[in-house]
Amino acid sequence: MPIQLTGAILAREVHTDAAGRFHIVDPITSVVFPVKARERLAQTDKNGIAADLPPCVAVLNLWGGAPGQKYMLTATITSPVGDTAPFQVNENTWPDTPSLRLTINIKGQFGFERSGLYKFKYLIDGEPIGELALPAYWEDEVPK
Repeated sequence: MPIQLTGAILAREVHTDAAGRFHIVDPITSVVFPVKARERLAQTDKNGIAADLPPCVAVLNLWGGAPGQKYMLTATITSPVGDTAPFQVNENTWPDTPSLRLTINIKGQFGFERSGLYKFKYLIDGEPIGELALPAYWEDEVPK
C-alpha cells in the first residue's frame, strides 16, 4: 500500500507533555507582510520579495508504510500564480508501526509577490500525498 497523508496542520509550536499527549500550539491561519516591504519592492525591478516564514512546524500524519521502508519526503511551495519552488527534502525510514506523525520544522524564505493562497505540497517518492494552504497577505489587503 502506498503511504498516504491522513491529516496535516501548520503551527507555531508542538510538544509532547510528560503524559505522552501531543499538543499543537497556535495553529497558523495566515501570515501578513508589511506594506513598507511592498513600497521598497516597487522601487526595484524585482517581481517579489524574499519573505521570511515565521517559525513554524508542519505536522503530517501518515499511514500505510511498511516497516523499514525507505522513502523520500519532498515539499514544494506554490504561489497563487502557480510558480513552484522546491522547499525541503528529507529521506526517512518507516518505523515498525502502521501510522506515523512527522513534525517538520519549516524555516527559510519564499518568493512573495502578491496576496493569496500559497501551498506547501508534500510528495513521497515523487507522488503527491497532500498539501497545506498558507494564506499570505500584504497588511493592507487582509480580508475583513
